[in-house]
Amino acid sequence: MELFQLFFTNELLDELAYYTNSLAKEYYQESKKTNTGYAREWKPTCRWELYAYLGGLLYMALHRKPSIGDYWKISDGFLPAHPVSNYISRNRFEQIDCFLYCTEPGQRFQSPFGRVIHLSDYIKTHAQKYYKPGPNLAVDEMIQRFNGRASEIVNIPHKPTPKGFKIWVLACYGYILNWMFHAKGKDRGPVELDPIWVEYGFTPTESVPLTLGLHRDPDSGERMLKANKHILWFDNLFTTIPLLETLRELGIGAAGTVRTMRTKREEQWDAEEEAAIFLHGNKVEAIEDPAQESLQQSTSTVVVEAYNSQSTSTGFSQSESLSLSLQRQRKNQHAAGWLPPREKFSERLMSIKSTFNNRVVWGTQYWELSANKSVIQLAWKDAQIVLFASTVALPHEQVIRLCERPAATTTRATITRRVFGDQPVKCLPIPTTVDDYNHSMGAVDQAAQLMTTYDTQRVKRKTWKPLFFFLLNVAINNSFLLSSQRAQNPTHAHKEFFQDLIAALFDASRKPFNGSHLASQESQSPELLDLPLNSPEVPSSIEAVPRPYSVTSISETLVPLYGKPPDNLMEKHEPVKLFPIAKSCQSCRLACKPRVSLAQQDSRTQAPRLARSYYGCKVCREAICLKKKHCFLEHIERARLAESRKNLVRSESIK
Repeated sequence: MELFQLFFTNELLDELAYYTNSLAKEYYQESKKTNTGYAREWKPTCRWELYAYLGGLLYMALHRKPSIGDYWKISDGFLPAHPVSNYISRNRFEQIDCFLYCTEPGQRFQSPFGRVIHLSDYIKTHAQKYYKPGPNLAVDEMIQRFNGRASEIVNIPHKPTPKGFKIWVLACYGYILNWMFHAKGKDRGPVELDPIWVEYGFTPTESVPLTLGLHRDPDSGERMLKANKHILWFDNLFTTIPLLETLRELGIGAAGTVRTMRTKREEQWDAEEEAAIFLHGNKVEAIEDPAQESLQQSTSTVVVEAYNSQSTSTGFSQSESLSLSLQRQRKNQHAAGWLPPREKFSERLMSIKSTFNNRVVWGTQYWELSANKSVIQLAWKDAQIVLFASTVALPHEQVIRLCERPAATTTRATITRRVFGDQPVKCLPIPTTVDDYNHSMGAVDQAAQLMTTYDTQRVKRKTWKPLFFFLLNVAINNSFLLSSQRAQNPTHAHKEFFQDLIAALFDASRKPFNGSHLASQESQSPELLDLPLNSPEVPSSIEAVPRPYSVTSISETLVPLYGKPPDNLMEKHEPVKLFPIAKSCQSCRLACKPRVSLAQQDSRTQAPRLARSYYGCKVCREAICLKKKHCFLEHIERARLAESRKNLVRSESIK
């Protein structure tokens, strides 16, 4: 529970409760004007009730049912009894689920990401605060399932989750450190992408590893990934020679596979370069002025010099200084009629893959250096030739790994099985770059596997709700990886952690009631919930504010305003679940007016319908509803008076 509270802190839950209450208040005010709306009145929620709501979500993820109503059904011998009903009612759970909100109501957003961006930044900051990343990190995409209508969702058929919101993720051994949402469509793309890299000429996709890997703490300004200590691994969607050179100059190693097909952005770059040469000629050879030698520098050198420059004299920030430096550099390059060279992957290695793929023997390796000798370009034959680009390993470095012989029915089995001969397993040499890629690239997939094992997401119509469930899954996943249960019991650690977290959330929802099992809909006064968190009228610790009992028919001299009733009768007469069929509340029955005959009744004198409950007093065996606080207190007062009469009769008989 303490690890989960590192991400969903008390401050954050109080803020979510305030936004939820504000949204519900606006809805009911609007519904009263139009005489339409929700039939059930809204009672202000609080942090402890959100604990019960989150515990219910986690319990439903651990025990999947086709309908949400199955968790509140009474066990009849065939259906299991679920403990969710002991902490929160179904109506209240659905009501909170309907009005749950993560930002100030009344705002208009262009996309669903704006409704969760504050919550996303809050959890992201805490995820980076409590984890020191290792040397190997992976950048990859993740799909959050959503089958509704939204212009931002993508559809990738070969993915395990083909349709939903695309999210760019930076992870280390399954721990998610940084992420960005993605909006599909022209002139859109990754949300909150650093525009500096796009201004210089990197594609939005290439700018994703730069933005995620070079993220800085907003308070201290320090980089999350220190220089010369980390390596970024990514697949062929990102890998380009300028990207790897730029990351190397900035002190971050990088490696990944390379694709042979050209993207639309790369084809556009080729067309621009050919057009510049056709219109202005090859100005690179014509430059002889030493003052313009900087125009012949590679893309990575110019970017790094601009990135590391500080413009303290002009008063600009580092981001603004980099933007101005890049704009001046591009202006000079266009004035000279020359575009910066964008180096491509080796054409010779690509031709080997496309032409001699079936002729090369397993384990054969070809390599070549980039133009400035900073990136190794590698072609290695496995089942087929695989292309790599790396800045962190030498081409002749290899490791010996125990490999299993593939089945005869696998693709290109004749090539790989020839190396094993008659041996089912064999130690084979593998390039270090390939081996490190196999062990490090799956960090994002490990996180996705853990998050989908017990997925808290429920089917919703609101477009931003899947993003909220993604952030909740990230908090749970990171909490589990920070726990010690994974090292002590790796086989069942995930399930045990989930069970312990559910029990802790349900237990935390009972704390404001001083250990009693009384389920109340509100644990603090509505006046506090109607104020924003930064208001000076709100106390610093809401837990320290006592909540008075709602006493109506009981004298305040017998039941104190704060604390438990006298003589510890609340502990003795404990409410428990007694009846398989709901019965009328005894306190409500005694408080009602006496019934009259049907002939004398009309619409004004009709007796109100009594509240019904499955719960009752453990000692008296009477049905008591828990919706109204005073019903249980009145029952305790009647029990106290009954015991007083017994003691009085006993004392008179002794005399």
